[in-house]
Amino acid sequence: MRKYAVILLNGTAITSAAYIDEGTIYLPIGAVCKGLGYQINWIQGNVPGEEAGFVNYMGKTYMEADLFSEIFGMVVDYSSGAQQMTLNTIAGNNITIQTEERDLEGKEFIIHLKYPKISRLNNEASEKKINAVFEKAASDAEAQGLNIGTDLANSGYLGPQILVTDLNYIVKYNQNSLLSIILYNYQYAGGAHGTTAQSSYTFDLNTGKELKLGDLLNENTNYTSCISSLIRHDIDERIEAGELVELTRFTTIGENPPYYLFNDSFVFYFQQYEYFPYAAGIQEFAIKFSALKNKFTKEYEFLSK
Repeated sequence: MRKYAVILLNGTAITSAAYIDEGTIYLPIGAVCKGLGYQINWIQGNVPGEEAGFVNYMGKTYMEADLFSEIFGMVVDYSSGAQQMTLNTIAGNNITIQTEERDLEGKEFIIHLKYPKISRLNNEASEKKINAVFEKAASDAEAQGLNIGTDLANSGYLGPQILVTDLNYIVKYNQNSLLSIILYNYQYAGGAHGTTAQSSYTFDLNTGKELKLGDLLNENTNYTSCISSLIRHDIDERIEAGELVELTRFTTIGENPPYYLFNDSFVFYFQQYEYFPYAAGIQEFAIKFSALKNKFTKEYEFLSK
């Protein structure tokens, strides 16, 4: 059953409404982009179809709210009681993020690497430190792909297929002097499908330090148990809804779990096969900062306000 919600864009109502279909919130691309000052041009023959994240309804094209937030850098919040969507523009960090690309191609392999390069940071030492992390991640992905080919050749299992390495990234959080980026490392070594490993990096731009979860949350607040309990609850809900099958029971995030920041939340994730079957992909679990309000370290408690 479809429901509708009024949209407030930076505090002002726009004429088109959002609609909610089976729990997924969709925003009208044309109306919201116009409100943001963008000019929309539709090219005949390239009209979006029923692709992931997009839907055509009543002559309009809609985009999933989370995808819209990610692309346009906005905080999206839905109040079911008020039947209202609020969209607020995020004031991002004053930095530039460019894409570095590197391609290698041989008789038996293709390697395509895309990774971020940060510039215009006030602290040059921090800038170099951060960029070195991403350069190393790209080199590691390249080496992994080449080593897979070498190992297969040495073992006699290298078939006629082309081996593929594809590295890409998405900026998830870029505000409050914090930067959170995820990398996707896809490796195909033959067989029915390849595998994707996700890694994430969160930096304090003032210092260049890569932040572990324990740098943001106070170890004396038992945050590990709290987060683990919230994720366990979410897993149980997905299983009950028939959306997920658990192969190995999840109990705790551990001492240094992978995470990233997104809007007003921490996002925790598990690799393919870690707890769930390959078909489940990389499962992610968002925990709002407000749910951990009294657990932040003093330096980063502003995130929960």
